[in-house]
Amino acid sequence: CLCLSVTGYTSASARTEKVKTDIDWPAFMQKQDLIWEILPEYWYESAYMGNGMLGLMIYKEPGQNYIRFETGNCSVHDHKAGSDLFAIPRLLTGHFALHPEGTIVNGTMHLDIWNAETKAEITTTKGIIRLHAYVHANDMVMLVQTNATDGEKNFRWEWIPASAQSPRYLYAKGEGKWIKVPEDYSLNPAPEVKPEVSVQKLRAGGETAVAWKETRTKKNERTYWITVTHSYPEATAEKDAAQILALATGTGKLQKQHRTWWNHYYPSNFLTLPDGMKENFYWIQMYKLASATRGDRALIDNTGPWLTVTPWPNAWWNLNVQLTYWALNASNHLDLAASLENAIYNNIENLKKNVPEAYRKDALAIGRSSNLVCESGEIGIPGVDKAAEVGLLPWACHSLWLIYRHKMDDELLRNKLFPVLKQAINYYLHFTYKGKDGKIHLPQTYSPEYGSAEDCNFDLALLSWGCRTLLEITGRLNIDDPLIPRWKTILEELTRDVPYAFSHRHYSHLLAAYPLYLINKENPEEYDLIEKSLLYWQGKSGAHQGYSCTGASSISSALGKGNEALTYLD
Repeated sequence: CLCLSVTGYTSASARTEKVKTDIDWPAFMQKQDLIWEILPEYWYESAYMGNGMLGLMIYKEPGQNYIRFETGNCSVHDHKAGSDLFAIPRLLTGHFALHPEGTIVNGTMHLDIWNAETKAEITTTKGIIRLHAYVHANDMVMLVQTNATDGEKNFRWEWIPASAQSPRYLYAKGEGKWIKVPEDYSLNPAPEVKPEVSVQKLRAGGETAVAWKETRTKKNERTYWITVTHSYPEATAEKDAAQILALATGTGKLQKQHRTWWNHYYPSNFLTLPDGMKENFYWIQMYKLASATRGDRALIDNTGPWLTVTPWPNAWWNLNVQLTYWALNASNHLDLAASLENAIYNNIENLKKNVPEAYRKDALAIGRSSNLVCESGEIGIPGVDKAAEVGLLPWACHSLWLIYRHKMDDELLRNKLFPVLKQAINYYLHFTYKGKDGKIHLPQTYSPEYGSAEDCNFDLALLSWGCRTLLEITGRLNIDDPLIPRWKTILEELTRDVPYAFSHRHYSHLLAAYPLYLINKENPEEYDLIEKSLLYWQGKSGAHQGYSCTGASSISSALGKGNEALTYLD
């Protein structure tokens, strides 16, 4: 098993001992830094920075002689009629290109995790260019500072706007030939590039602006100030960007504010591992999460602030959102987890519209993918639509429940979580029926990435967990809800699951074991069932991906099998 040391925690046998908290944080975090001995050349290799809304990535453009600074802003969405990934996706903004005088020979890069800053040194045939960049922790501004030797003092800085089409459309036009583009898909117009600002108007209204300014201080030193703004339905993004840059002054002051935020972020928790690689991985994830979200900023979707050409340019609710947010609870970062709470609790009307109209009176739902305000389009009707993926909001509610369990805020429970969970479970209740066997059943629904089935285990588990949790909430808060008898009957009479027959990468069919813990290792029969189910799932590995291994690791941990959990994690 992994050996942990967590600030603020002592075992039952060591509660009289004082917890050691005199950590040399700068020295400890320096061990976690990301270091490139050669320049990264792709999006997935790059140095990345963010503040929960803006994002910046740095890498050498493949096959080209320039350094790419990819910009992003989570709020940049299309707003066309419809709800699919061609109508309301995230949109790319574009990148800056640093063109050196000479030919790039080699270079190095260093991402300082403690201060959330990237430094790079690019060696060319004519000299050296040194870079220092960060996305300000609080303000919506990104800074790139350069220092060049004489041979490179005249390098060129260029803005290259991205095509403001759905990234799914761009992917389909490239390598994604399996994607069918709607015949009525309409292109957004080309951007208008002016001195120090690029404005992208959208057909559906609103606009995106990328603005920048250059200042020069000492010889061969330049600073680039960058912001990305989006407005809808108003066309005020250009004006907003100009105001942000007008207020952005004083590199020393801004850097101090930036470092203060990040230096206060990490000490909320401390974890050290004897395995240096895993310790490094943990802290990189803590850095990544704070770069990707803040409590009052964007929900973490499939790319965070670092959008690229992808078939998945939005939030995915059939696994991705739920798993992403688990790490924020035990690591004591509920401040960041609030972005999930706000995305759901502040968008109830959109969740209502995701339900077919006949059921909107008392039900909420979310589809497989949505934008950051939970617009996904109508989910299917069980027993009618083959791909009725009903359980995604209940599963998201489980993540909200975990956040509540770490807060124990009963006002939040009463006024926010309880009504959302109740209405998410209500959608199931419209379709349950009693069979000839005397058991309660569900008509055909869809298990994420597996297929459709009656009495789908994914939905049975979430329906059971939802009813059990609603009863726990009403008991804790002394709520006399008229549906209490119905929830109890569900728990007493709900049928069991269907067999697992072919490989898939998700573990949606195993939710009862993890993370819902409806069955667990304390019961010997259930222990055997979980163990056999895990081995059977892993035995059909044809469709597995990385999170198939982390899921197996979590389930092994639920069984108390530390060595197996470590093997899967490796």
